[in-house]
Amino acid sequence: MLDRAKNRGTPAFFRDAVGEEYLFYSGTSKNPEDTEVSVAPSLVRLKLVRSAGAHPYLRVDGRAMDVVWQNPGPPVISSDGGKDAIVWVLDENAARSAILTGPRAPQPVLYAIDAKTLNVLWKSGSGFLQASGKYNSPTIADGTVYVGTDRIVAFGIGGSNEEPAIPRSQSPAVDFAAAPPPTESKSVGPPEVNGKAVLQRACVQCHEIGVATRTRYTEAGWRRMVDTMVERGAVLSEPEIADVIAYLTKYYGKTDVNKATAAQIEKGLGLTEQEARAIVSYREQNGDIKSMKQLKSVPGVSPEKIQAKVAAVAFHE
Repeated sequence: MLDRAKNRGTPAFFRDAVGEEYLFYSGTSKNPEDTEVSVAPSLVRLKLVRSAGAHPYLRVDGRAMDVVWQNPGPPVISSDGGKDAIVWVLDENAARSAILTGPRAPQPVLYAIDAKTLNVLWKSGSGFLQASGKYNSPTIADGTVYVGTDRIVAFGIGGSNEEPAIPRSQSPAVDFAAAPPPTESKSVGPPEVNGKAVLQRACVQCHEIGVATRTRYTEAGWRRMVDTMVERGAVLSEPEIADVIAYLTKYYGKTDVNKATAAQIEKGLGLTEQEARAIVSYREQNGDIKSMKQLKSVPGVSPEKIQAKVAAVAFHE
């Protein structure tokens, strides 16, 4: 479903030299036969029509049919007063579900579109921009276009450029200075504390923390989940992996009452030592516990405590 989204941006407004008013809107039109495939147009121009005695309305005034974007941010417009307007759009250059970390992370592309013809004037070359979050938009000030990815990149007039779509003498040129990402810090403090900070860094480039933690898992389940994250491009060192698993297990974990030790059951379900031992003794004598009703019936265990921890109980890994 993530890759079927068409737009999560806002339009840009422009009034030309003769007072005509326009909105520019970026997004991803979808192929009706496969709604995860993007098709043109990815940018449209709407004209605000005003006439005496009638309500103003928007009319489609132009479509950019030469570009197909995957996950563009909102358009931003630069101009010389009311003329020579350029529409700037940063395209993530990957589907919304794409992983934005690791060696295969997609590199976004900055586009400059002629506001009048909707033709591509220029686009950033390969390797100019590093992996970025979704729906980013550039900022323009004093003839310079600033783009924030994992660093700040500035595009301005005067210099050289890769892959110009129009003659080099007419295209915006590139001169950029990039600040490297912060170096990795060593873990200081309990693993579950360090794990939260690492998880936030690793997850937010692709999705919110709540997406990763909406389902509880056992420690083994979280280990498999984190391994999958790394396989898909999450950059985590071995100590960071251990910290993340410790954090997720403590706050979003489940305890397998058929595999866990008495100490693990005590800690994971908030039971007393005697209650945890009673569960272990019961399963040794009767086999695996198969339901919440059966678990609540274990002699010497508080059903109320078990009910309070329903979400944290697992009967198998």
